[in-house]
Amino acid sequence: MSDPLAEFREEQAEEDTKAALRRALRQLEKARVTRAELVEAVYTAVHDATSGLSIPPVPPPPKDRRKGVEETAIVVFSDLQLGQVTPSYDSQKAEERAALYAQKVLRLTELQRASHPVRKAKLYLLGDLIEGEMIFPAQPHQIDSSLYAQVALNGPRILVDFIRTLLTTFDSVDVVSVPGNHGEVGGGSRKAYNPETNFDRMLTKIVEHMLAGEKRVTFRIPDGYGRSSFYAVDYVGEVGFCLWHGHQARRTSSSSHLPFYKLVMGWRSGAIPEPFSVSLCGHHHTPTMLTMNSVTHFINGTFASDAEYAVERLAANSKAAQWLLFARGDRGLTAQYLVSLADD
Repeated sequence: MSDPLAEFREEQAEEDTKAALRRALRQLEKARVTRAELVEAVYTAVHDATSGLSIPPVPPPPKDRRKGVEETAIVVFSDLQLGQVTPSYDSQKAEERAALYAQKVLRLTELQRASHPVRKAKLYLLGDLIEGEMIFPAQPHQIDSSLYAQVALNGPRILVDFIRTLLTTFDSVDVVSVPGNHGEVGGGSRKAYNPETNFDRMLTKIVEHMLAGEKRVTFRIPDGYGRSSFYAVDYVGEVGFCLWHGHQARRTSSSSHLPFYKLVMGWRSGAIPEPFSVSLCGHHHTPTMLTMNSVTHFINGTFASDAEYAVERLAANSKAAQWLLFARGDRGLTAQYLVSLADD
């Protein structure tokens, strides 16, 4: 005669064995996760964490019913040098000037709208958004905040506020960011780091995650493992804009722009495969417009002022200013403003 209790125990043991086998198979499957999946998991974790901030979307502006051929605002933004301290500049002043620039963009856009609609904006971040800590000798004595505060605290707040201000008047804002040399890891070991490692790129990525709920903003942040991804080409209609920081042009001076000609025309002739007719860079802190046959090149200004390093080493001390451009997709640039951010 069979023992019911023994049979139950035997069946239970078999189920336990099957359950253990299923757990083992799941663990084995997890162990087969590829490197790409791990990287994706990290990005997902960052996205989930920042999305918890719940930054409310900006209400869209009233529908623009103006007639005429539409233009796009090109908001050039570079060399914030957040954290730099001079007799007339610090982190607080950087935030004030960024807010002032946003308000001037809105007012100048209204002037353009007097004759035609301007519904979209491009925000071109050209690098050196932060100051770094060990980019040049004695720099640690000329900053008011750590790299952590620049990249993870103050920088995101300033850029998020700037973009949200633009959204009050534009239907959409497309952000394209390229890295600057102050975003590189400083110090004697900087050359040993992966070329992709850049704090300008990290700052912009943080801002992208913070604004993930804002459907009227897009981000393009060129990157690639093992590459600096130093440039981007963006388009307004058929018109290409080549974006780069500017430190690639070496041995420049106020009397010689030859390095810009060599680089831009070399890139234009095929070194950079994407076609473009406008080139934009920062880094040199001296607002300039150069005409190179069919290419127009803009050197952007800076938000900072009275930088002793620039005065002593470069004999340059330009006032704080940024370029604001307007363009049509069928014919290119239509207007350019050099927006002063000086205190006076």
